[in-house]
Amino acid sequence: MNIKISDVITLAKRKNTSNWQAVIKAPDGKWRRISTKTSDEQKAAEIAYEKLAEWRVLDARGIPIVNEIKFKIATQKYMDHLQKAIDAGSATKSQASYKSYITNWLIPFFGEVSVKAIDEYKLQEFDQYRIERMERIPAKGTINQHNISLRAVLEFCVHQKWCKAYEIPKLTVKGKGRAAVRRGYFEPEEFNELMKYMVTWRDDADRYIVKYKRDVLRLYVYFLVATGMRPGTELNNIRWSNFQHVKKGKSSKSYYRLFVMEGKKQGRLAPDQTKQSTRTVMVSEEAYEFIVLLKEKRTNVKDDDLVFCMPDGGPITGSL
Repeated sequence: MNIKISDVITLAKRKNTSNWQAVIKAPDGKWRRISTKTSDEQKAAEIAYEKLAEWRVLDARGIPIVNEIKFKIATQKYMDHLQKAIDAGSATKSQASYKSYITNWLIPFFGEVSVKAIDEYKLQEFDQYRIERMERIPAKGTINQHNISLRAVLEFCVHQKWCKAYEIPKLTVKGKGRAAVRRGYFEPEEFNELMKYMVTWRDDADRYIVKYKRDVLRLYVYFLVATGMRPGTELNNIRWSNFQHVKKGKSSKSYYRLFVMEGKKQGRLAPDQTKQSTRTVMVSEEAYEFIVLLKEKRTNVKDDDLVFCMPDGGPITGSL
């Protein structure tokens, strides 16, 4: 839908949006498109005339109307900045992952676009590009990762004065993508059968080291279910010193507080008062006593040793 306001201004509205864009013939003879961020036709026309007047003043003073920088140039500068933060250890794991999304998704689409031209309409085009390239509706989590990475670049551009903060479009997953599907889970009977099988599986091993690692895995799986933690970095890196026994009175049960040392946010000090945990997990005394069996499989176990580890205290390696 287009409405011609004058020979140098036309209002345009695309599908699936209520706000007007203004297409303006600048003093340099180029037609430029801006977002008015309003659905009111009269207000949009006023904004367009104000922008044209601003450009005429700049042109009269010999100042470039738009100090444009392409997205691919901006991202190169941003990733240089990010790499320095990674090398210095000040970047989070999440920030380090931005490079992949920027390189594989954002630059291929936005590369030749001015950072100032990335608006809600350009985002709609990116939504369609993403669907066509993936050949399916993306998950909300995927869209959110792209949004976070794009916002990081655009906020960097604001800091570099390549665009204004108000020019950053709203990045949201609302009304987009596939809802997350809850993963399947074991029924109590199924979990009991799994635990029984893992004992048999352990006993079937001929070599000591294989038997040892299978038993560690059995206790690992039990601890996952007992605490609700996810497998991976956090759980792999827990140490005996990260547990703190919390004694309760007669009316409540005692438990262990597990200080998780890997994650995005910094929280309270761990029991040894030397590091900050990212969060804490409540562990029942029963669950703790179950994994304490791991200490019996090793000698000279120290407080700072890994819980799930090889006989020598190192991380689990090799196949089962």
